[in-house]
Amino acid sequence: MHVLGFDPHAFAHFRDERKRRRSKVTEQSMDEKLGRMVTRVVLPRVVMHSRHHYGAFSENFTGLELEDGGGRGTSGSHWEKRLLMNEIMTGSVDTRSVVSKMTLALLEDSGWYQANYSMADHLDWGRNQGTDFITSPCNLWKGAYHCNTTNFSGCTYNREAEGYCPIVTYSGDLPKWARYFPQANKGGQSSLADYCTYFVAYSDGSCTDTNSARAPDRMLGEVRGSNSRCMASSLVRTGFVRGSITQGNGCYQHRCVNNSLEVAVDGIWKACPEAGGPVQFPGFNGELICPAYNELCSNRPVSVSEQCANSCNLNGDCVNGKCHCFLGFHGHDCSKSELSRIHLYSII
Repeated sequence: MHVLGFDPHAFAHFRDERKRRRSKVTEQSMDEKLGRMVTRVVLPRVVMHSRHHYGAFSENFTGLELEDGGGRGTSGSHWEKRLLMNEIMTGSVDTRSVVSKMTLALLEDSGWYQANYSMADHLDWGRNQGTDFITSPCNLWKGAYHCNTTNFSGCTYNREAEGYCPIVTYSGDLPKWARYFPQANKGGQSSLADYCTYFVAYSDGSCTDTNSARAPDRMLGEVRGSNSRCMASSLVRTGFVRGSITQGNGCYQHRCVNNSLEVAVDGIWKACPEAGGPVQFPGFNGELICPAYNELCSNRPVSVSEQCANSCNLNGDCVNGKCHCFLGFHGHDCSKSELSRIHLYSII
């Protein structure tokens, strides 16, 4: 990807649709909320695909951050790991690295390629988390994206596994902007991810792998398989006691039907509140805490205020319900072309 153009030395040679050198590829500024200087890619397609990925349709989102850690060879030439985690163009390799639409968009915005976005991989991290996920420090993140104690297990961000919260005590103090705890030397295990603390899957904690099944599962109403996800729970079968070895979460079957998230315990399906919340099941004491509908059901309805006509035909950026057309396009939905489309080579 670096050879193809994902390199700060190549940015100066990026071209727009008229083959003119782009006036601005990145923008560096002091971010008061994050407490440090950040560099963001402000290319039109990168911004558009980022908005749709994160659900960040506010004008407060202006570009996608580049990595500022890792030293020479990493800083400035990779996506910020805090925001894209297992994307292939972050500064460290993950076991399940993916090529996202944002990386393809950057290459298309170079003016040298036409990207086939249908070939992009599915990136779970940050999906539909909103503008605040990108613009706020990670200690303000909500739900499964943040943890602050090692005393309890929890669910990983995509709810595919039960996990633990790795908090490291360093020999020296962390940078001021990365001090999420009263102790200045405590933080997450990855400097590239800005020392953020989030749940990491146990080696045997998978909810989707039937080989991870445990003896207490039936007593707790848990089932592991491809349609199971991690959820907070205090459920225990009537007549049994939830032992100290069990945690406050488990693996439960789910499905998305009729614009509703449903979960199953002992073969009984129940609809969850749209915003998430507790549900109870016959034959069990305690309750299962459903996640919000949009966490597990990918066809999240976008609110009317966020919608743009025909999604701007992918020829513009949707901000607060209004299309801002890319160079060469106009109309309320950016459907009208001022230029004949330039033939570009496909990168996929």
